[in-house]
Amino acid sequence: MRENLKKAMSKQVGSWLNWQLILVIAYPLSLLQIVLFWIRFARFEYLRSMNVFIVALHFYVITFYCIVAMIITTATDGKDDNPARDGFLFLGIFFAVIALIFHWIYKAVNDRKLELLDTYYQLAMHPSYTNVNQIAVYTGRSPAAVVLALQFMNQYGLLPVLANEATGELFYDERYQEAAPPEEEWQDTQPHAEAQTVSDNGPLTVECAGCGSKAQIYRDRPAVCEYCATPLSWPAQVS
Repeated sequence: MRENLKKAMSKQVGSWLNWQLILVIAYPLSLLQIVLFWIRFARFEYLRSMNVFIVALHFYVITFYCIVAMIITTATDGKDDNPARDGFLFLGIFFAVIALIFHWIYKAVNDRKLELLDTYYQLAMHPSYTNVNQIAVYTGRSPAAVVLALQFMNQYGLLPVLANEATGELFYDERYQEAAPPEEEWQDTQPHAEAQTVSDNGPLTVECAGCGSKAQIYRDRPAVCEYCATPLSWPAQVS
């Protein structure tokens, strides 16, 4: 009789136990992916914040599962005293707090990395910086980290400058020059749109007469070069 009862009990919850086995087996894969993520992007300094974000995402998902389990236990057992529901509620709050802590750390680290990438961009576009080593010395980073960051911004169309990996020399990416003719052709076929664009109050990219760096200015706003403090003015030929 007892054996039959055991079999009946196993049949009643069999599907749930099978899913539990699958989820328990699959859960280490998510932990493994985090480790693989860290290894894969370890050399990309500007992605350090994402190493924290993937952990925050992991705990966000666990929190979601706890909420779903709490809803299921509440719906299946309408009693006011429901230990299972209270347990999932406690776990959900616990994991949510951990996720928020990691998310806060991610935002703090990410802000610093964005500021670092912006510094790379400004230095790479400045005419005084012609080699990766100069940028590395200024920022206190390794030349390899600078090269990877410049390649990243160039790959996504954010920086028209690349570095020669052998010599470290900075050079203008020819792919940006190849993309110029279609833009000129569009301007020729759209004279009214061109006139409208030029007649706007900005922003307009101009070259500093003092140091040769590029800057964006507006017609009705006084501006100076951020590198040499030379006053920047709206060109007379642009009406």
